[in-house]
Amino acid sequence: MKKQIVLLLSIFILSGNLFSQTFFGFVGGVNFSQLSGDNPDFDMQIPRIGMYGGITLDVILKHNTYLQIGGMYSQQGSVLKSSYFLTGQKVTYKEYNNVDYFTLPLTWKQLWGDFFTQMGIYGQTPIIAKSYWKKEIDYANSSWDTISGPIKSFTSNLRHYDVGIFFAFGLQVPISYQYDWYLNVSFRQGFFPIKTQKYYDNINQSAEDIIRNRVFSINTGIIIFGKKGRNANRIFSK
Repeated sequence: MKKQIVLLLSIFILSGNLFSQTFFGFVGGVNFSQLSGDNPDFDMQIPRIGMYGGITLDVILKHNTYLQIGGMYSQQGSVLKSSYFLTGQKVTYKEYNNVDYFTLPLTWKQLWGDFFTQMGIYGQTPIIAKSYWKKEIDYANSSWDTISGPIKSFTSNLRHYDVGIFFAFGLQVPISYQYDWYLNVSFRQGFFPIKTQKYYDNINQSAEDIIRNRVFSINTGIIIFGKKGRNANRIFSK
C-alpha cells in the first residue's frame, strides 16, 4: 500500500511540474460490483454494494479535453447464493467474497458543455480481502437457525493486481468561479482472472472457475480550480 501511495504522489508532483493547468478533485460514491466467471452458477451471484472514493487530478491537454489520473479506494466482490432442501428443511447458503482495492485510473476526459464522457484504463491491487459463508435453515414452524464461518480458499493465492478498462459519462456544472460539481456513472471490467476457485460446500460446482471483476459505480464530487480559477478552463457563464 505504501508503494502505491508514493507512486501516486510522484505522479501528482510530476504532473504539476509538467503542466501549468492542473486541477484537483475529490470523488465519493457507491459501487455495485460482481465477480464474473465461467460457471453458470455465477448467474446466482448478488452484487456487493460498497464505497468508492478518492482524489483526482485533471490535466488540460486542450480546450475541454483532459487527462485525468487519481487514486481510489474501491470496495468490490459479490455474494454467491444457493438454496437446497435437507431432510425437508430449506437451507439458504450465501458466500460473501469481499476484496477492497487501491485503484489507479488513467482517463481521457472530454467536456461537451455541461456533460462529459470518459474512457480509460486502470490498475489496482487488493488491500483487504476476506470471505465468509452463512447458512440459514428454515423450519416448518417458521423459525430458523443461522450459522456462519470463514472461508480461506478465496483469499489464499489471490492475484496481487488487476488491470481493466472503463467507460463513464456524467454531468459537470460550475457552482462558483473556483469549483465545479459533477456526477457520473461508470462501468469497469477487469482483464485478468483474480484467481481460480473451487467450491465444495453445498454448491454444485466441481470444476475450477475463472473469476474476474466487474463493477458499476455512481459517484459525485467537486473539482477545485485554485486561486487562478478557471482561466484555462471553459468560460464560466452561470
